[in-house]
Order: sequence, then C-alpha cells, then structure tokens
Amino acid sequence: MRKKAKTASRSLRSAVVPRAKLAANVPSTSGSTVNEEALLADLRSLIHSARQRVATVANSTQTMLYWHVGRRLLTENLQAGRAAYGKRILVTVSQELKAEFGDDSVTQP
Repeated sequence: MRKKAKTASRSLRSAVVPRAKLAANVPSTSGSTVNEEALLADLRSLIHSARQRVATVANSTQTMLYWHVGRRLLTENLQAGRAAYGKRILVTVSQELKAEFGDDSVTQP
C-alpha cells in the first residue's frame, strides 16, 4: 500500500510546473514595456496546461477506482460459487453507493 502512495505522490510532483519554467515564460520588464499580448498568451498557456494535467490525473485516478471497485465486486460475487447470492448483494451495494455518492452516469457526458 505504501508503494502506491509513493507512485501517486510522484505523479503529482511531475504534474507541477517548476518555478524556473514559469519565470522563463514571463517577459522581462526591467527597462522595457510589457508585451501584454505575449504575457496573456503565456498565462493562457500555463492555465490550459495545468488544467490538462489535472484532468489527466483525475481521469487516471477515476479509472483506477472503477477498476478496483469492479475487481472487488467480482471477487466477492464469485467467491465459493455464490453467484445468485452475490447478485442480490450487488444490487444492495449499488443502491447504497448511489445513495451516498450519487449516480455517476448522470453527471458524466
């Protein structure tokens, strides 16, 4: 379990833009006028890039969550050949999770 936490932490660290890169994208203002269009373009680029990294991490995390939930339910359902009992449990678990967390299929496009 500790290894997974390190991996997630490492992927989050790689998603952070280094300060040096941020500073390199901003034009120098010492003794010259600021090129507003270039500054605005750089800031937009930073925002779009950060949003893309956040979306990538969120999608990856959500995919892994669904995989783990599905694997756990499959393991429980097939344990000791209790398929009929397992199906009843899945319906109950599904209703409980929807009540607590909502129906994700409604919120996703």
